[in-house]
Amino acid sequence: MRGFLVRSGEIGKQSNENIGIKSVLPLLFANGKYKVKQRPVDIALHLMEEVKLEYNKIVRSWKFHALAIESPRYSQVSLEINNEHCPN
Repeated sequence: MRGFLVRSGEIGKQSNENIGIKSVLPLLFANGKYKVKQRPVDIALHLMEEVKLEYNKIVRSWKFHALAIESPRYSQVSLEINNEHCPN
């Protein structure tokens, strides 16, 4: 997914992928669902599986509790669950 949003060297690869995971791919997915078109949904899901897993404090805490997060899609779900149901 190199060069997904910007030219190489402008921002780090992980930052580039995080922007895609958190903004571009959800918009692509939602647009496909809204317009009832499967291709954008499939592309968004495929690209979500291609990017590297974001390894942050919350993902590490899930791993500590023996819940393995193995893809960026599940990482985003775990972040959402944490934000909605876990006290800060």
